[in-house]
Amino acid sequence: MTLAHPHRAPPAAAMPLLRTVVSGDADEHAENLSAWDQRYEQLGRGRFIGRLDELWLDGLQLFRERTSHEVLETGRPWPGSRTFGIPLAMHGAAVYCGKPMPPDMLLTLGPADALEFRAPGALDIVGLSWSAEAMSAFTLALEGIDIEDELRGRRLLPVAQAALAQLRSFLGHLFELLETSAGQLENQQVARGLKHTLLERVIGAVRDAQAEPAQTFTASV
Repeated sequence: MTLAHPHRAPPAAAMPLLRTVVSGDADEHAENLSAWDQRYEQLGRGRFIGRLDELWLDGLQLFRERTSHEVLETGRPWPGSRTFGIPLAMHGAAVYCGKPMPPDMLLTLGPADALEFRAPGALDIVGLSWSAEAMSAFTLALEGIDIEDELRGRRLLPVAQAALAQLRSFLGHLFELLETSAGQLENQQVARGLKHTLLERVIGAVRDAQAEPAQTFTASV
């Protein structure tokens, strides 16, 4: 499959970049996500509506993606990145890299992983992407572990109900605040604090995930 934007890279700007884009076409919606090479194919009839809220915090990409119809998502994140996907709301069945994905799981992609995600008929999901090397360094400094070692071979991460509920609440409130108070991120101390808190919250939920054996996944990308 030929992807639309080969070899994208994250923006180099140090100041936080925040934007919201609404689209009426699935593939156009896929192209709106910065730095990713991906394609969306709408499955089924009806008018597609997608919304993307995207924030860059000094190399960390945070985005919230809302889609109205079932779509097949294929492609790759930006080179060298580690991505986590946290569903806030799912209506219908999802399939990630050939495996059923219940709503109480997070998904993850490593630097060499391809995306193959059959999204349900209505989906509200938050994604976080950051350099895998930076992620390793952060977790080594924070907890003395290399998160990349723990995630190797894993794509789906079951999370305890209470931990997932807290993470969803935090992310939902964060995006509500961004709609009205994004200007506060011009303060570098506030932006750095938000970045650190985001990483702590997401990595904390990942580390609390129930053990799942490493598996081999195939993706037709």
